[in-house]
Amino acid sequence: MGSFIVLTRDRDGGRVNIDKYGHVVVDYVLSEYDRAHMLAGVRGAAEIHAAAGAHTIFLPHGTLPTLHAQHGQIQNPKVLEQLPHLSWRPNQYGLYSAHQMSSCRMGGDSFTHPVSPTGETYEVRNLFVADASAFPACSGVNPMLTTMALAHFTAQHLKTSGVTGASTTSSAAASVAATAS
Repeated sequence: MGSFIVLTRDRDGGRVNIDKYGHVVVDYVLSEYDRAHMLAGVRGAAEIHAAAGAHTIFLPHGTLPTLHAQHGQIQNPKVLEQLPHLSWRPNQYGLYSAHQMSSCRMGGDSFTHPVSPTGETYEVRNLFVADASAFPACSGVNPMLTTMALAHFTAQHLKTSGVTGASTTSSAAASVAATAS
């Protein structure tokens, strides 16, 4: 058994709020534009599985039958043709995020970015972010090397900036260590 992750850099987003009881409320519905990109990726992943020798291919939508392949060719391609016409309401298909990026964007304007270009948060002095959440935008691909580079960049800034204090240094080192693992 093998699986692929289809990463889609969504153009349209959602919102995360706190309700009156203090609970997190996530409001995200996949837009038609973003769904079209996701479905192109799903189709491509299915075709790659077939070309690699898979004989049975499961799709992320709960109402679809499985695809069957033989000699690298999908035998029931009409299933893939149905993808855009299915209901894509929440909880009818598997949608998740493999890499959370840009939730604490790095940038030069504190009004639109919570983290400065050095990785330090604008609201809390000596609190640094050194993981993929500081990306200015979602990369759309696996961010492992970029995340490691960002952590290294932030660590180098901490070394040369004269940030002092055992708790600050320990927190920054823990953040960089967690990012690298």
